[in-house]
Amino acid sequence: MTKIFISYRRNDVGGYAGRLCDRLNAHLGEDSIFMDVEDIHPGQDFVRAIDDTVAKCDYLLVLIGPRWLETLAQRSSSNEDFVHHEIVTGLTRNIQVIPVLVAGAKMPGIQQLPADLAELSRRQAIEIRDDRFDDDVVRLIRLLEIASPKNSLQPASRSRLRVFAVLAVFISILIAGIIFLASQRSPVPEINGTWLADMQKSGRQPYRISLTFVHEGRVIRGIVDYPTGNGVIQEGAVEGESLTFSTLHTPQFESEPAVIHFTGKIKEDGIYLTSTDDAGIATGIARKKHSE
Repeated sequence: MTKIFISYRRNDVGGYAGRLCDRLNAHLGEDSIFMDVEDIHPGQDFVRAIDDTVAKCDYLLVLIGPRWLETLAQRSSSNEDFVHHEIVTGLTRNIQVIPVLVAGAKMPGIQQLPADLAELSRRQAIEIRDDRFDDDVVRLIRLLEIASPKNSLQPASRSRLRVFAVLAVFISILIAGIIFLASQRSPVPEINGTWLADMQKSGRQPYRISLTFVHEGRVIRGIVDYPTGNGVIQEGAVEGESLTFSTLHTPQFESEPAVIHFTGKIKEDGIYLTSTDDAGIATGIARKKHSE
């Protein structure tokens, strides 16, 4: 079972935290969500209480609102800033820390954070907007399910891969050398994260899509947001600088699901995409979305 810890400040995003907790409880079950460590009792060791709670979790969601940085600075001299310690604990453990931006907040830059929180600025953030709260929460839930440890490579599979690696050691070294030389000639961007692409079909108006990728080995998972809805990536694969995947979703105002097939070429300036569906072929260049 996936377990999630919600880190938040009541004076900043208390209302958002409660709504998000309700949605996650409804989808994942109440035993999966932890929050309100700020209710630590007087005399209780808050460091141990936080460590024990965060250690049970697979994800730490850091809710960041408009007053988050201000409150962090105000409590910088305090040894009892629970939220600060929650994030540090998550960053130093084998836990996926995901910044969640609410109420129009922007992702803090590394210069705005203390040294022990600097790594937070390098974590890909997800935004939950007021006017699309439910849609954005569904998108967050899907990402949590996609990247869940249960979807990771199982120990038996890893063992088989290690055996093959030992048997093919010389071939592996040769391939690694070829890949290194190729990367020196044509560096390609990291795939993980959110990409934006303006797709164009012949004789039609362009439309924008958002692609969120989770890349593990040769497998790629994620979500594609279309103007008509969003679809989960299926059969995603990466081979060198090439990628392929499909999505299945039911467009808004339609009753039948639509299957869209993608091929892509990963280059230094973006991912060159071609999509194919019943309505024809579209092309576009996806460029990575960076947190502001």
